[in-house]
Amino acid sequence: MTGDRPGDFAALKEAINTAAETIDRGLSQVALAADQVTSAAQEINNSSQGVADGAAQQASALQEISSSLEQMS
Repeated sequence: MTGDRPGDFAALKEAINTAAETIDRGLSQVALAADQVTSAAQEINNSSQGVADGAAQQASALQEISSSLEQMS
């Protein structure tokens, strides 16, 4: 709120402005935390994909070894 207000209205104006600023800061912190969670989730997803790819490669290699051993026997 802007403008000069007399008496109790001035105190009310100040309280409303302070509350609005506090809410704005709180919402900014929530938005920042949400961005950090999103970033962390993307990192976890990338790591999980890397682990899955590695596991698939190892499974393929083990299958090749198994086939080679069967051919030898």
